[in-house]
Amino acid sequence: MIDLTRSTRYGAALLLGASLFGSPLALADDTPHAGMSGTEHAHMQRATETYQTHAKVVSIDAAQGLLTLSHEAVPALNWPAMTMPFRITDARWLQGLAVGQALKVDFIPEPGQSPRILSLQLLK
Repeated sequence: MIDLTRSTRYGAALLLGASLFGSPLALADDTPHAGMSGTEHAHMQRATETYQTHAKVVSIDAAQGLLTLSHEAVPALNWPAMTMPFRITDARWLQGLAVGQALKVDFIPEPGQSPRILSLQLLK
């Protein structure tokens, strides 16, 4: 039989300790978000969201897996229209791709790196 009095006291002691000293997880926070500023944390959260834009291919760097695109504004990220490199996730996407082609791209921004294209579609 379980002694509820003892188990209740133990639970209360854990709650009291956590409220006085912080939870063990808070003290040993080694998550990727630990120590980030609010802006960095917001960028990290955005990195998991997918965004879409229309763009034109400016240059192709197959060796680095980069496409430099001139893209439309991305209001959800407060990005104006600009030209910038994007990383590709599949080298096969570069086959048949040429400078000047219009694309629709789905991508995720990644802090400290070029945004990563998740999918692309040739536009006419």
